[in-house]
Amino acid sequence: MTPGIHSYVLGIDPGITGALAWVHLETKRLVQIAEMPTLLLPGGKKKIVDAPTAHRVISTGPLLERVAIEAVHASPRMGNVSAFSFGRSLGLIEAAAQVVCRDVIRVSPKDWQSALNLTGGDKEKHRERAQKLWPEHSDLFSKAKDDGAADAALIAYVTACRFSGQNVRM
Repeated sequence: MTPGIHSYVLGIDPGITGALAWVHLETKRLVQIAEMPTLLLPGGKKKIVDAPTAHRVISTGPLLERVAIEAVHASPRMGNVSAFSFGRSLGLIEAAAQVVCRDVIRVSPKDWQSALNLTGGDKEKHRERAQKLWPEHSDLFSKAKDDGAADAALIAYVTACRFSGQNVRM
């Protein structure tokens, strides 16, 4: 498949506080970021991904060549209910993406972070790298709560570089 001039990669940080970020396949320009759509479960205490809204956000965004979702997993420190809820949300966002784009891949945190020389999971460093790559959008990564947006954008960036055969720029 030959990418078109209006082709994008969507990076997804699938957590409840995660985000979706669209990066142009050829120019690596960040064109859009959306917070992860969520809804409250009955009882009003727990959130999950709002799959219909996620589908709408993804399908009305730029034309996609590939979707890259961070390959996260439950932590041994999570309780059973939290682990189930986490997995449920991951499945919901993955399903919403697959309805829109046939080319959905999972990217391990270690893989995309090491491509950018980001080690140790320091979220502040992730935000700083996103600000360096897209200084015109530095305000989107300025607060600690913007780590999901930074991760989604960086996942999309690394995936776009690899998809188009270009080196990841540090």
